[in-house]
Amino acid sequence: MEHQGAQRVVPILLYHRVVRSSSAAARSPFSVTEHEFDEHLSLLRDSGARPVTVGELVALRRFAGDGGVAPGTVVVTFDDGYRDFAEVALPLLERHHVPCSLYVVSDFVGGTSSWTSDPAPLMDWSELRALADSAAGVEIGAHSARHLELDTAPADVAREEIVGSRATLEERLGQAVDSFAYPFGHHHKRVRQAVIDAGYRSACAVKNQLSPADDDPYSLARVTITAGTGLDRLSRILHGAASVAVADSGERLRTRGFRVFRRIAHRGHTGHG
Repeated sequence: MEHQGAQRVVPILLYHRVVRSSSAAARSPFSVTEHEFDEHLSLLRDSGARPVTVGELVALRRFAGDGGVAPGTVVVTFDDGYRDFAEVALPLLERHHVPCSLYVVSDFVGGTSSWTSDPAPLMDWSELRALADSAAGVEIGAHSARHLELDTAPADVAREEIVGSRATLEERLGQAVDSFAYPFGHHHKRVRQAVIDAGYRSACAVKNQLSPADDDPYSLARVTITAGTGLDRLSRILHGAASVAVADSGERLRTRGFRVFRRIAHRGHTGHG
């Protein structure tokens, strides 16, 4: 990170699960242990990080005009809304005074993550309402209704996933839901426009790159934190090391190619019932 003047590149960290034991983490590459997450947050604190939510980052960049923000700015995000967020991650976030953005799959609240190879329990409405009513510094955003690949879904289905998830969350939580995260990070121009039309103020992709000052607020680059992300790697991410790529504008050719592959695979699957 820059320490003189405005910071031009921001690391937006993407977590999924924080689990108590290494045996639980071993079941999924997207899990980190309680001890590892505690170390990650300690590193943020010791590095002089200034954590903000996604909504706050977008607002700060708009206010700055040129996208530059205060040195040390970093964003912590969680996708899916796993129950262990409330049980394990949240107490550590509060202890280290780190706000975050949590993206929830509205139709699966209180259920399990059936879209994963190892489904795990998700937070229920009482837990989410308690979180919304608290002063924990958690921005609750939408992660679609059913965690579909929106860029290969029919336009009307994708639109309902985007609009419906926001409406459900706002009704059940009694607060505005202004940020969205694309399931699997997959999106394209039509999906992005549907998010804008639905009234969101920001949306997160993945990209596994750092977010530059001119990053699209409706396709924010994030870096996925996995079971293999050690402190050395996290330190390089936080300090914008040359080994960590910075996102550029536009969609990469291989992203478009992978979408075509997924669309064909989906048609083949549905064709066989």
